[in-house]
Amino acid sequence: MNQNGGVAFPGTLRSLVAGAVVALSFVTLTATGSRATTVSPSIASSCPPVSPGAHNAAPSVPGSPKTVALTFDDGPGRSTQAIIDILRAFHVRATFFNIGWDISDYPSLVREEAADGFLLGDHTNSHPVMTDLSRSAQVDEIAQVSMLQRRLTGTVPCAFRPPYGDYDATTLSIANSYGQSLWMWSVSGNDWEARGSGSSYWIHDIESSVVEGAAGQDHPVVLLHNQMIAMPATVAALPNIIRYFEQRGYTFVDLLGRTGPPGTCGNPDAPPLRVTSTVLRNGTVVPSGATRLSPNHQFALTMNADGQLTYSEVGGPTLWSSPTSGSPGATALVANGTLSVIGTGGQTLWSAIPGG
Repeated sequence: MNQNGGVAFPGTLRSLVAGAVVALSFVTLTATGSRATTVSPSIASSCPPVSPGAHNAAPSVPGSPKTVALTFDDGPGRSTQAIIDILRAFHVRATFFNIGWDISDYPSLVREEAADGFLLGDHTNSHPVMTDLSRSAQVDEIAQVSMLQRRLTGTVPCAFRPPYGDYDATTLSIANSYGQSLWMWSVSGNDWEARGSGSSYWIHDIESSVVEGAAGQDHPVVLLHNQMIAMPATVAALPNIIRYFEQRGYTFVDLLGRTGPPGTCGNPDAPPLRVTSTVLRNGTVVPSGATRLSPNHQFALTMNADGQLTYSEVGGPTLWSSPTSGSPGATALVANGTLSVIGTGGQTLWSAIPGG
């Protein structure tokens, strides 16, 4: 329930039918006396407008003909703190594409990344091949990271990178619906191949892979890693990689195009947190046959003519429904912060009570 006594729409509802994480919330549900699990809202927008398509060129900034974006996938992990410390020492911006499972293991590092103003991106919850998954499974992979990041930092990811670089039109559509632009890379350090080795061979290989890959690029996006395992070769190579770009006049940016040293690039320069939602305020009536759409028009709440309130993907399957079919002409009503289905005789057939 919001401060005006209305029911927030949307936030997050874990579907009672399909188990998918989607973009509506009626936080605690009751139906004929049964009580469902409380789920906190997880979608708020603090992102600029989505850039359609996939991107692999660092954002340009005024006054600098060359920019470079350092990005770190698969974290946080055992070397994340060392990477943060190096970026701080060189006053360098960067973007961290985090995995949900790793966020849960290293929440303090995620908070530190956010507090320093580094851009946090979504790298899925479990690092699957996205194109092997159903749409609902892809939604879940992206939504879980958004939920975890918001709970820890009060922000949501504005950038998405698919594991292994594999994505399809469905992946792109889902990421965009969560306010995330899809980012690939133009240069890879291939540091994951070191598999935890800190040998001079791998340090040199990572440095040379980045230098050779960036040759001739004015706006490279560099892919490095901070996996769960220790990555000493990446840590050792990073200072020389930074020096290479510094000596050639590159400006370090994150994938929002923000510049400036960590520690000064947090709240003052970050896009403000804007909770973009539709609120069904007290007194709102959703008539029989009417629909309310989520802000990005990807989910629909419909009061069907047969009296059943349904929640579905626009143009897709029904993800949840109330147990009120067979009551033609019923309407949905928000009163005193409670969403109810009301029969034609004025009786309450079903209700959803915001909790927490």
